[in-house]
Amino acid sequence: FTEPWLGGKKPQSFSFSIYNSKQFRYDYTTNKVDKDQRLNIIGASIGLGKRLQWPDNWFTLSQSISYQLYDLKDYPISTFSFSSGSSNNLSYSITLGRSSAGPNPVFPKSGSDFSIGAKLTLPYSLLNNKDYTSLEDKEKYKWLEYYKVSFKGKWYTALTKDLVVMTNAEFGILGSYNNKLGDSPFERFFVGGDGMSSFQLDGRETVALRGYENGRLSSIDGGTIYNKFQLELRYPITLKPSASIYVLGFLEGGNSYDGFDNFNPFTLKRSAGLGLRIFMPAFGMLGIDFAHGYDPLPGESVKSGWQTHFIIGQQF
Repeated sequence: FTEPWLGGKKPQSFSFSIYNSKQFRYDYTTNKVDKDQRLNIIGASIGLGKRLQWPDNWFTLSQSISYQLYDLKDYPISTFSFSSGSSNNLSYSITLGRSSAGPNPVFPKSGSDFSIGAKLTLPYSLLNNKDYTSLEDKEKYKWLEYYKVSFKGKWYTALTKDLVVMTNAEFGILGSYNNKLGDSPFERFFVGGDGMSSFQLDGRETVALRGYENGRLSSIDGGTIYNKFQLELRYPITLKPSASIYVLGFLEGGNSYDGFDNFNPFTLKRSAGLGLRIFMPAFGMLGIDFAHGYDPLPGESVKSGWQTHFIIGQQF
């Protein structure tokens, strides 16, 4: 539920959601569902957003509190360090954004979009006297604790009347309050591919990087740091209200890292390619990209090569 004009006088938004998801393990040898092996996720969130008047009226501030209960029974998943038990994720999120891109929101020719945000839990391990070095993982992660910081910035510059260059820079960091506890197995970054994913059980954040397979630039457990840089040239074919179509060419670079010890901002996975975007009010944004990855995937020696990415409802 979202109310964009809370109170009816100012552009203040209020949102609320509650959900319950249950999954059972499917046995491919018997072609039956085993209901004794399950994953149940119960969650709720409440959020407020408002437009700021200072430093200017392009700024917005969003805040939310969310809670998820992950309950597993004999349900092994690669990103989870235990197959039976439960984890609680209570977090506070805050995002400061500034958006002046326009005048056409589908094909901006000037302005920028910036956001800096943080997602925080309480530092439970610093508030109790438990020895986390001797605890099993299902006890360590009974209450998840972490801090997560992200930044995204896009600039739009018109080179000619219709030719527009979009530059983008972004990064994210997932950290821990206690070195003995280590980084959270949840809320990690998975870099590579089209950025679309239907698997969101562990709160992961998918980061698009064309020219590579989905999520393959991160380890199997996901990265705790990522960065990404992008240069994109766009040219419109038509910008009619019924349908907007434009072509694009791009250069991208980015990577995923497991901790600050492995972080090197210059070890980027590079790609380049061409694409097409079609926006129709009834369907939203649709597109296709042909991208060439110039570097190998982690653990491989052969370059990624050409990849085709289909885009639904999002922009890179």
